[in-house]
Amino acid sequence: MYLRTLLFSAALIGILPVSRAVEPAKAEADASTDGPAAGHSYHGEAFNEGPRQAAVLIEGMSPIKFETSAKTPAAQKFIEQGIAQLHGFWYLEAERSFRQASKEDPELAIAYWGMTMANANNTERARAFMDKAMELGKKNTSRRETLYIEALDRLIQKPKKDKDGKEPDREAEREAKKKRVERYLSDMERILHEFPEDVEARALLALQLWLAERSGVKITSRYAVNALLGEVFNANPLHPAR
Repeated sequence: MYLRTLLFSAALIGILPVSRAVEPAKAEADASTDGPAAGHSYHGEAFNEGPRQAAVLIEGMSPIKFETSAKTPAAQKFIEQGIAQLHGFWYLEAERSFRQASKEDPELAIAYWGMTMANANNTERARAFMDKAMELGKKNTSRRETLYIEALDRLIQKPKKDKDGKEPDREAEREAKKKRVERYLSDMERILHEFPEDVEARALLALQLWLAERSGVKITSRYAVNALLGEVFNANPLHPAR
């Protein structure tokens, strides 16, 4: 503002032509319509929150194996680090790792699946990341990754249309969420059926079974959860779900 006033004053006394004096104002107006507002991400509103600094590979993280369609070794490493951080409920750093994976490989759909997982308690942001995962997942994505992405897509609630200001039916919402969780559990079991050696599917299924009661889904056998985790630790004694 100070520079614009100074240039305009200079134009009035003949130091600069008026056309030059108003150029900063024009540039300012052009900048306001060229891309997102200052401080906002080119990747969408969901990226305006969360970590804004690059991730680094952290020494000492529990090792896991999660094969993906990543085109670079760095993207693969950040995906696996992010999943390890999910198991430790280190959600902010998990999102940071998945964001870094997407920077290394912008077409990697499973990276956006990971960002969705890291925002399990923020439905609006999770849904935005999920939509991107579904978009990218239409190509260059393995069958196994597709199953993970589609399972999570059915779990994360889609935005609801305005119902003329009417109060939402809380009971109907609880029942709908319960059905989504039940479907997710079934979808995770399907992954295990098709890929019986998938350790991460076991670990994530065990976690979801443990959390399911919050959504009204009764755990029929807690021994089943223990059995799943036992299989995880037999395969990987240092698994971060421990």
